[in-house]
Amino acid sequence: TPNRLPTNRSTTWMLHVCSLIAREIREGSTEQPIAVKSRLGWTVAGPNQNFSTTNDVYFCQTCEFSRQKRGKMSDFKGGNFETYLAQFASDLSIDDIPLEIRHEAKRSILNIIGTAFSGCQEQAIDKALSVMMLYSGNSVSSVILRHKRCVPPLSAFENVMAANIFDYDDNHPATIIHPAAPLFPALLAHSEAHSLLGQELLRAFIIGGEMACRIGNSVSPYHYARGWHITSTCGIFGAAFGVGALLRLNPKQLIFAAGNAAVQSAGLVEGLGWMAKSVSVGN
Repeated sequence: TPNRLPTNRSTTWMLHVCSLIAREIREGSTEQPIAVKSRLGWTVAGPNQNFSTTNDVYFCQTCEFSRQKRGKMSDFKGGNFETYLAQFASDLSIDDIPLEIRHEAKRSILNIIGTAFSGCQEQAIDKALSVMMLYSGNSVSSVILRHKRCVPPLSAFENVMAANIFDYDDNHPATIIHPAAPLFPALLAHSEAHSLLGQELLRAFIIGGEMACRIGNSVSPYHYARGWHITSTCGIFGAAFGVGALLRLNPKQLIFAAGNAAVQSAGLVEGLGWMAKSVSVGN
């Protein structure tokens, strides 16, 4: 079915390929944590089997391409992760990002445009447009493969639905998040409305993808197993940080953006295979 990934499918999310590939895994027994080492450092979660227990996740060490801007594990034991993430997103420049990651980001953008082409004529998109275009004002942002423009929020909503409706967009295997779908359409809509440069969009895309996958790592695997649709629930954070990066928000403003995303984070696995799934991803 469209909502079940083929086992031989090639999934290429830039940060999985370049940064999140496990270099070392250490597992404890029941009631003990599991640790995974990647280019981004150690991710420690626990317990690794008893999913009914609340898990605290710590991101320690540093990201290799921005080592000087990160702290140590001891800096985050107080639970102030939002400050850590917001500071990183605010400080990261395009020059901090290696060329290979920029290349993979461009490939991911190409992928998400291609999947939006395949999904943009589906009935779910027609229904949403027929309702929402009635409330669209200043038409400045594109709806992919439609001969119409609309306000940026509606453009982002429709293009997200189209990009993810078949679930063939890039996937982050560690969390099952499709990080580009909730992210790129929001960036595209805002960039069109404000005539931003491609380099600005690329930086924001990488930041948003990093945030969505980081937050997804912190709640996986029990989040999806409990029925939450992780592309919707965590993808919204990628969009918030990504658009915040386009707006050049400072760390405090990015924390507020993340808070606004948190109170809107929603999506149920039960909706897969139904138009309702596309609504939650679009939101």
